[in-house]
Amino acid sequence: MDAKANPNMSFSASVNFATSGYTRNDLNSYYNNSFTENTKSSTVNMTYRFPGTKWSISTTANISQRTQDSTLSVSFPNLTVTMSQTAPFKRKRSVGGERWYEKIKLSYNGQFQNSLTAQQDVFFKKSLIKDWRNGMKHSVPVTATFSLFKYINISPQISINDRMYTSKIRRQWDTQASREVADTTYGFYNIFDFNASISLDTKVYGFWKPLKIFGDKVQMIRHVLTPTL
Repeated sequence: MDAKANPNMSFSASVNFATSGYTRNDLNSYYNNSFTENTKSSTVNMTYRFPGTKWSISTTANISQRTQDSTLSVSFPNLTVTMSQTAPFKRKRSVGGERWYEKIKLSYNGQFQNSLTAQQDVFFKKSLIKDWRNGMKHSVPVTATFSLFKYINISPQISINDRMYTSKIRRQWDTQASREVADTTYGFYNIFDFNASISLDTKVYGFWKPLKIFGDKVQMIRHVLTPTL
């Protein structure tokens, strides 16, 4: 797609697909590369940036086809939603100095994946819940930088993550059979986790006056040290 037609959208596609019946019935395929070609792959990508906002969405579709056994591996839709870093507490009209909470910045990244591998003749008979492998992940990084005693910068960071699945496996030990038993249940399940860190840094300036042997062109040399913890 020409970027001038829609500067907020990009689209690309590479398609190479044929049904297994077409390859078997086409006599010409026995005399060209299509018969010996074992795998055909197709990819479609689209990205849209919402005008005047920090939001964008990308979607990808991937299809891999093995012609010898008519196996399809489909990954669709794969969605990615992102919001670039913003300061949600920053005042539109600042009066006085910057408040501490105005330095807090956050961004967002969301991903959804859905995939299935099956024979071509039963592909559309598969269950969306039991056969398709799907999941969603949300990630919200939060950062800020504050000044401590005017000379030290303190930067706390935290990343909040949420993973969503439509199935889970419960494993338990069967004492009578003396073996592990796995039971798959279907529903809507969440897993939360977070990562936190904090860093300190400052700048130390030093000046050195060169010796006279270097002449008068160099009056002073400044060096900067940035220790980080």
